Amino acid sequence: RRFLRTRNGYIGLGGRDAVIGDNVVLLAGSGAPFLIRPAGPGRYRVVSDAYFVGMMDGELWDSQRCGVIWLE
Repeated sequence: RRFLRTRNGYIGLGGRDAVIGDNVVLLAGSGAPFLIRPAGPGRYRVVSDAYFVGMMDGELWDSQRCGVIWLE
């Protein structure tokens, strides 16, 4: 695992393959956030699951910001 910090100041742990520029997303039905990386136009690759203080119990879920993404 690797220590992570978001631009918004959240701290947590993610996979050791995480790099600056990876995105943190909350996926519907999942109990944990995920790190994803752009993999082409409109496509993303899952890097790892993650643990972030303040994100684990759906505190940041906002249905107004939900959208569909393609994961590889």
